[in-house]
Amino acid sequence: MAVFLTSLFYSLYHVLSIVPIFERPWNIVLVLPVFAAGLFWGWMRLRHASLTGSVLSHSFADAGIMCVYFLYLSLPCADKAQPGPSAPVQMLDPQVFREMLL
Repeated sequence: MAVFLTSLFYSLYHVLSIVPIFERPWNIVLVLPVFAAGLFWGWMRLRHASLTGSVLSHSFADAGIMCVYFLYLSLPCADKAQPGPSAPVQMLDPQVFREMLL
């Protein structure tokens, strides 16, 4: 029961970062893997009586998310300004990015 509640609160915390970025229903759908990851890491903690595996696994997950994010930033976009000291970068439309991933 403790792992379930911890995973629930872990998911609720991540809702704060997911909801402003994605539109409905994506913001709700993307919280489900976060909940599943919380359950998995809680199970790992109970099974091995150590946080090491959970911390390493979470680090790898974060690294994967950052790789996808950097890939997103590197995609060519017709309306993207050339990066420079005073030129803001206009990012690719999130809907187009989602369609490319699916």
